[in-house]
Amino acid sequence: MNSSDKSMLGAAVFLCAGVPVICGFVFGWPLWLLFAVPLLVIPGVVHRRTRARLAYERDLDLRMSAQRLAVQPPPPAPEPVRHQQTSVPVTALPSAQPDYRFVFSATVYWRFRPDVPQPVHGNPAALAIEAIVAQAKDVTAAEEPLDHQQVRHRLDSLLGQPRLDRTGAVEASAAGVRLELEPADRERLEMFARTRKDAEVWDYQRHREQDKRRYLGEDVLRDTGSAVVWWLSRHENDVQTVVQDIPTLADLAQAANNQWTPPAQQGLPSGGDMSMFEVDFSGGYVPDEDVASPRSLSDVVEEMFDRAGLEAGSPERDLFVDRVADGLRAAGKTAAAQELHSTFSTLDPELLGDGPEPDSVQPVASAEPSEEPDGAAEVSRAGAQEGRGEPSPPLPPGVVAQPPASAEPGTGEPTPQRPDPGAEANGEKTDHIEHPGPPENDSSS
Repeated sequence: MNSSDKSMLGAAVFLCAGVPVICGFVFGWPLWLLFAVPLLVIPGVVHRRTRARLAYERDLDLRMSAQRLAVQPPPPAPEPVRHQQTSVPVTALPSAQPDYRFVFSATVYWRFRPDVPQPVHGNPAALAIEAIVAQAKDVTAAEEPLDHQQVRHRLDSLLGQPRLDRTGAVEASAAGVRLELEPADRERLEMFARTRKDAEVWDYQRHREQDKRRYLGEDVLRDTGSAVVWWLSRHENDVQTVVQDIPTLADLAQAANNQWTPPAQQGLPSGGDMSMFEVDFSGGYVPDEDVASPRSLSDVVEEMFDRAGLEAGSPERDLFVDRVADGLRAAGKTAAAQELHSTFSTLDPELLGDGPEPDSVQPVASAEPSEEPDGAAEVSRAGAQEGRGEPSPPLPPGVVAQPPASAEPGTGEPTPQRPDPGAEANGEKTDHIEHPGPPENDSSS
C-alpha cells in the first residue's frame, strides 16, 4: 500500500464513520445506530477498494509481461574478420601513349566476406591483387605519362575504398600506392616537350617575321611616298629629320621592289652596248679607266695640309712644300715638284741659281739622262742651306751621302762612278754612284 492508497482509505473511514455520527447527533439517533452504520459501511468500502486495487495490479502485471516479451536483447555480434596484408609487385601499367608505361606498386589489404563459406579460393591474395591492378589499369590507360604524380594521388584515393573481387568472396583495398616512370622514358618525354615548345616558339617567330616582312614590303615600302608617310607617322614632331631621310627612304623603297642601283653603277649603261669596256675572257669586262676621276698630287698634298693643321701662307707650310718638292726632284720627278711649287706659290730653287756647288753629297743619278741636272740642283740647294748655317734637310730616297772626293788619291783624277750590282739584283734601276778608290797605303804597312 502506497501513500495514495492510505490517503484514500483515511478519507473513506472519515466519511463512513464521521458522517453517521454527525447525523446521529444532529437528528438525535440512538447510540447503537451511530455505531452500526459505520460498521456496515466501512467493510463494504474497503472490500470494493481492495478489489479495484487487485484488478489494477493484475492488469499492470500483464502489460509489463507483454512489454518484456516484446523487447528482446540483440544477439551477440560475430567476431569481425581481420584484414590480411600482401604487396603488389612492380607492375607495368599502360598510359595514353602506347610506347610509355607506368611502373605501379602498392600494399593490398584483403579479407573474406563474413557471409561467404571458406575456403573459396586456393590463393585469395591473388584475387585481391587482381582486383586492385584491374582498377588501377582502367585509370592509367587514359592518363599522360608525364602526369604520373597527379595520377598517383588519384589512385591512392580511389584504391583506398574496399571493393570486391570478380568472385565476390574477397574484399580488397590498397594503400601506399607508387606510380613512376622509367628514367629513360622520362628524359625522352621531357626532351620531346622541350622540342615541341621550341618549335612552337620558332614557328610563332617565323609567322611574326613573315607578317612583318609582308607589312614592310607590301605596305610601308611599296613606294617612296608610302615610306615617307610611314616614317612621318613615327616622327610627327621632327619633320626636318623626315625631309633629310627622304633619299634614304627612296633607296629603301627601290631596293624592296628590286629597282635599286648601286651608286657606283648608276652611270653605267643599262642596255647591251658594251663598247666602252674591254673584253677580257679570263676576268670578264674591264673598263678602260676608272669611273671616278683620279685625284691630282696637289689635291692629295692639300688634304694632307688640312688634316695636319698647316694654314695657307704659313712659313711651316712653305717649308714643308719645299721639302716635299726637293724629295720629288731628287727621285727624278721634276714635273711633280714644279707642280707643287706652282700650286702652292713657292719659289723653285732651280730658278734662283745661287748657292755653292755641292761638295759633300753626291746624288744618285737617275736612269733618265734628262733628269740628272735636277739631282745636281738638289745637292746645290742642300749646300746652299749648309753655307747659310741652316741645317740640311734629310736626303730624299735615291741620294747617297758620300764624303767629298774631288780626285782619287795620288792621281788627281776625279773618282769614277760605277754601277751598283746590288740594285741590278733587286730589280731596281741601276744608278751611277760614287765609289771610293782603293785605300791609301798606310804608313804602318
